[in-house]
Amino acid sequence: GTSEEYALELYDFNTGEVVRKKSVYFSSGDSKIVFDKVKPSTYTVYFSSASCPKKRSIKIKEGIVVQ
Repeated sequence: GTSEEYALELYDFNTGEVVRKKSVYFSSGDSKIVFDKVKPSTYTVYFSSASCPKKRSIKIKEGIVVQ
């Protein structure tokens, strides 16, 4: 993708709530840990940026399972 700042939201499927929000700058090809020390649950991450303001989620149908 594009190098820019992204707004990220960690959404808990079990509670139906956004549990954490962060703004992080990513350069093309970056890999970063953004959310850590999360409680066991099933999550997705929503993201948006200035060039793509529509909120989107990562493409994992069953979510991210943290046990």
